[in-house]
Amino acid sequence: MKNLLLATLLCVSTIAKSQLSEIAINLLRSPEKLTELNLSGQNLDSLPEALFQCKNLVWLDLSNNKLTNLPSNIKSLTNLKYLNLSGNNLTKLPLEFAYLTQLNILDLSYNPKLDVEFDFSLLVKLPKLRELNLEGDNITQLPATVVYLKNLQVLNLSKNPLASLPDELGKLNNLEKIYLNEDKNLDIRQAIKVLQLNTNLRELHLEKDDLKILPSELTELKKLEYLYINNNQLQSIPEDMLKAPSLIYIDAKDNPIRIWDLEHLNQQFVPRVKLRF
Repeated sequence: MKNLLLATLLCVSTIAKSQLSEIAINLLRSPEKLTELNLSGQNLDSLPEALFQCKNLVWLDLSNNKLTNLPSNIKSLTNLKYLNLSGNNLTKLPLEFAYLTQLNILDLSYNPKLDVEFDFSLLVKLPKLRELNLEGDNITQLPATVVYLKNLQVLNLSKNPLASLPDELGKLNNLEKIYLNEDKNLDIRQAIKVLQLNTNLRELHLEKDDLKILPSELTELKKLEYLYINNNQLQSIPEDMLKAPSLIYIDAKDNPIRIWDLEHLNQQFVPRVKLRF
């Protein structure tokens, strides 16, 4: 056990070597005192048993390893609020994942073999989940069970081969921010019509989506304040966007907007809406 605890600690690249001895001794004596642990980029294909002795962990980074699954004793980390599993080879979360009921932020991005349908059956059991990152997970269809993520505030669906969004997504009335960047198969008009049902959506990211025209449906997003449409193929921004009642910022950087339109756009939008070109 002691060797495993020490091996776990030695993987933490953010701890200075001069601190290792003292911290290792403290950990061996009382692993329950450890609240934050960074094991990112350590080529781990499994997790050491010692990790699960750290029952008061609140923040855990396991990103950019070689994990294909998580052990059932993940359920012992019931105090976790932040968990980063990005950049692994996960296929399915264990049933015991549902024990992580304090989890606020979960990053599952860049696990392209994830069984999203199955995993959502577990995620809906996490009542405090506020932020979910599913970027680059090869998702072709978002499960309708997303409707049960009642407290979700931030959702990242970027870089997925989605063709549409489920109507159920529009029922997440606590959703404030959504990322749909590089979703080049996505029917943007359909997606916006779904998002119109969200009563608190304040920030929308449509970056690198090959947009040539902004859909008029954007003006129906009544609470939208920040719109990110940079790195598209837009030649202009329609004045109709002023009809979006809460809009205060548009990031349109790196679009082929015609030079002679820039002054006109600034005259129309500023000062109510700040533009970035």
